[in-house]
Amino acid sequence: MPTMNEGDVIYANKWGCGNYQFLGVSIYETEATEGCKIERGDVIVFKYPPQPKKLYVKRVVAVGGDTIAYIDKTLVVNKKVVPKDFLYKDQKNSTFEQLIDNKSFNIINTEGVNHSFRYTKLLLPENHLFVIGDNRDHSADSRVWGLVPKKNVIGVIGN
Repeated sequence: MPTMNEGDVIYANKWGCGNYQFLGVSIYETEATEGCKIERGDVIVFKYPPQPKKLYVKRVVAVGGDTIAYIDKTLVVNKKVVPKDFLYKDQKNSTFEQLIDNKSFNIINTEGVNHSFRYTKLLLPENHLFVIGDNRDHSADSRVWGLVPKKNVIGVIGN
């Protein structure tokens, strides 16, 4: 089961994140403060870096100062493989439970889909995030278009 489905209503904690909007219109922008706590495993709403008028929702898997690798559907953060435990399989997808910094969530891998996403070692600069969708084989995310500057974050879902 995906974390979110199209049409779901979501609520995000925007406190301190620096991008304040009302009905999709930006009303005030400033640098994020310490009140905007973003941790590995959080789901965030952010301005899509290539087209900042679009908002995206993705899961943070690495923060500034982390090193990340992504090879053959295996995520490695700070030289540690992020564990994933098999839950079930349907006709084309396998669902796993993944745990990062004591935050548990489900991810989906599609059988027979092998992308060329391959990061062997990337050091994230400060104030940048590496985000990935939970439907891993059908997500355009940091593996495709790069890092999310922290200044692009609108809010954190579920905090």
